[in-house]
Amino acid sequence: SSLSIQSYSSFTSSKCILKLTHASIFPVKLNHQHSTIIIQSRISSNPEIDAELTTSNTPFDLATPMLQHYIQTKQQYPSDYLLLYQVGDFYECYFEDAYELSQILDIKLTVKACGQKIRQKARMAGIPVHTLEEKLKRIVKDNSRCVVICNQVGVESSESGSGLLIERAVVRVITPGTKLDDSLLDPRVSSYLASICVENEKCAVAYTDVSTGEFRVVSIQLSRYQSDEYEVDDLARELIRISPEECLFNGDDALTKKVIGKLQKFMKEDSKRIRFTPRKSDEFEFTNAENVMQTRFLSEDLSSLEGLTSVQVCACAVVVGFVSETLEKS
Repeated sequence: SSLSIQSYSSFTSSKCILKLTHASIFPVKLNHQHSTIIIQSRISSNPEIDAELTTSNTPFDLATPMLQHYIQTKQQYPSDYLLLYQVGDFYECYFEDAYELSQILDIKLTVKACGQKIRQKARMAGIPVHTLEEKLKRIVKDNSRCVVICNQVGVESSESGSGLLIERAVVRVITPGTKLDDSLLDPRVSSYLASICVENEKCAVAYTDVSTGEFRVVSIQLSRYQSDEYEVDDLARELIRISPEECLFNGDDALTKKVIGKLQKFMKEDSKRIRFTPRKSDEFEFTNAENVMQTRFLSEDLSSLEGLTSVQVCACAVVVGFVSETLEKS
């Protein structure tokens, strides 16, 4: 194999240009202090893989109709969701997802042409359709990753008039906290999805096991020791007790993000078993929470929630909304 490296660095920027022969995709880290390149990789026999082509910088108008649909589908979900896209007897991943899938399952990374006028080729990895349930155990259960499954559902005429394009649609979305498949569940323990809602010193944790219908909510008082600093010991102990597989939080709120950061430090290894999923701030607003509960339960009568505080109602609504959104296609 041959490898040529051109690099420069300054206090504000760094750049590394690599020309590879017989090398696979790998993350490259420039060590400024020692002026060395640290490479983490598995060697591959394919010289054509281009690490720079991603879903965001691929020339969309020049891509094949299938890749255009893949990119459009991918953009409908958070960037760290893996999209498994059915192509005949295989589920395939492209671009960044291909690299992630190859690392999780230890499978070969290869390439796919993006279009006649696009010189670079996209990274690609795939699994046989009949192995899906087995692979989901490693992706979702063992690695706490979220998966979107897009299946072939029919054949329709291509808008470009260049032939037939196989119609595909998302049929399943699986996250660690919304698993329903027996193969992904441990019958000996509950599989909880939780949400944390923080409002000054008030905090609520709602959690549910979607496979059994169990639903609970608990309030926790945070102790303030500075103007914007809180003790999270009680909250951390409650999360350790509940042991959710996924925990939703307000990703737009500075205070909540600070609380989550302190939680992860306090819980250490316990926090690594939880997928912390950021959500939009409007999901945690009380007016929106009421609308979610009324819509979900098809009733304007929310008298059953009268015993709950506003922060508890918000925590419950975030869980209900996420479950409805995620399981809609499943």
